[in-house]
Amino acid sequence: MASAIWTAQFSSGFLSYIPRLKGINMSNVLNKRHKNLSESEIQKMKQIKDESNKLLDSIDRIDGDKRMIAFAKTNLEQAVRWAIKAIKE
Repeated sequence: MASAIWTAQFSSGFLSYIPRLKGINMSNVLNKRHKNLSESEIQKMKQIKDESNKLLDSIDRIDGDKRMIAFAKTNLEQAVRWAIKAIKE
């Protein structure tokens, strides 16, 4: 297993720590291959995305507290990501 080396970088006056991994191709880590999807799984993903877009449009039409609307949109996006991930895995 590759070891992580932590390096400090200064940007905009803040100290941020960025891991640098030895011996790991990060594109392989981040672009994990998923199983081959069946036609029904592809349709489920499309349906989830289509319905979430409709709900997002409805949320955008709410005239209310912008902070609460942002929370609603963020949580909807997160729910869709988890649902899609559940289908892909």
